[in-house]
Amino acid sequence: MRLSSKLLKKLFDYGDSFLDDSSGTTRSDASKLGQKSRRSNADKRRKCITAATKLTEIERMRLELGLDEVCSKPAADAQSQTAREDRVPSTVVFRDPTKRKVKKRHLEEKNTRNDIPQEVNEISFKKARHDVLKFGIRGLDKPRQEEAKIALAVQLGAKPPKNDYLNYKELINDRKEKKVKEREERITNAKMGLKPKRQGNVRQRKTHVHHEGVHYVSKELISQVKQKKAK
Repeated sequence: MRLSSKLLKKLFDYGDSFLDDSSGTTRSDASKLGQKSRRSNADKRRKCITAATKLTEIERMRLELGLDEVCSKPAADAQSQTAREDRVPSTVVFRDPTKRKVKKRHLEEKNTRNDIPQEVNEISFKKARHDVLKFGIRGLDKPRQEEAKIALAVQLGAKPPKNDYLNYKELINDRKEKKVKEREERITNAKMGLKPKRQGNVRQRKTHVHHEGVHYVSKELISQVKQKKAK
């Protein structure tokens, strides 16, 4: 609507001057009829010239009004948009194969670390305990070391050793020999004036028990040691 109103306004301003003949002169009908035979060719020539001039005037007016630019702008904008869309570059990502291998290794290591069960920690604690017991056994006497090693092996799942077999007669003879030795020691101690050693109660004997290389002490013995230190 805006273009049509502008066009009409421009035509009104121009008027009908460009539609008339180029000379602008008016001729009477009598003169035209009298000179028809002589100037027929000239009229034809003039009509061609005026048509050409009219066409040129219309084109000039169109150029002045800018109708060609207005009509061509939307088409040009559409073409430019399509050209821009076509010109959008396609992104190509290059990945180095060496870096790919490194990433795969890291992912595999992470997965293996996450998949490690909790049994590994338990095994490590058991191993540490076993090493500590071994180290403690080294500080004991040889007979005690053997006993502690046997107890450790039994704890780890080995079968306990069987008791040594002794003949009944040999056992009686051994006990008799022990009694004879004890009497002789008492007699010698009485002659020397030495007091015999007091034999502790059975409870006190049982308190001094060795468990896997560890020596447990009774509370009574601890209290006696504290009293001696206080004195």
